[in-house]
Amino acid sequence: MTPPHVHVRWLNWVAILLPAGSLLGGKETEDLIEAARRAITDHFQGLVLNVAQVKFMNSSGAGSILFVQTLCERVGAKMAICCERSGSISILRAVAPSIPWFDTEEEAVRYCSKR
Repeated sequence: MTPPHVHVRWLNWVAILLPAGSLLGGKETEDLIEAARRAITDHFQGLVLNVAQVKFMNSSGAGSILFVQTLCERVGAKMAICCERSGSISILRAVAPSIPWFDTEEEAVRYCSKR
C-alpha cells in the first residue's frame, strides 16, 4: 500500500515520488521515506522526487530527503529532484547540492534512466 502523503508512479524502471503538503519531520516525511524504501525493494534503477506539490520544507524535511539519497546511493540508484515551485524548498538546495535538479519530470526521468 502506498503511504497516504506520497503518490508513487513508475516509468522506465524509475520510481517517481510525488509528496504533497509540507515536509516538516512528521508523518509526511515518514511516508516519503517509506515510499522510497518500497521502491528500493522493487529494484528500481532511479528515483525522481517531484516536489511540485510540496508547499514548505524545514530542516527535518530536508534531512529525510538526504536519507532517501543515502538509500539510493547504497543500492547504486540515481536520484533527481524536479519541478520546484518558487523556492518553496530552497533549504534543500543548500544542504544537498549533489542531488541533480531538473525543471521537468521528463528531464529527471531521462537522467535516472541512463546507466
